[in-house]
Amino acid sequence: MKQFWRIIERYYPWLLLLLGVDCFCAIILWISDIQAFQTLSGLVVLTSDCETLIRDAETDDVSREDR
Repeated sequence: MKQFWRIIERYYPWLLLLLGVDCFCAIILWISDIQAFQTLSGLVVLTSDCETLIRDAETDDVSREDR
């Protein structure tokens, strides 16, 4: 768990940027189609944030193998 918080700390600015982009896309989706917004808004945030964390975990595994 400690390693998870280190990852979050290291990529904090990028995660905030990702959250901002997700919020912007959610607003655009809400303006265009409220039913699609209700269906997809949670999914958009989950997929983008999880993808970032998974990619970082893979990068950490590769860097450990190099040591």
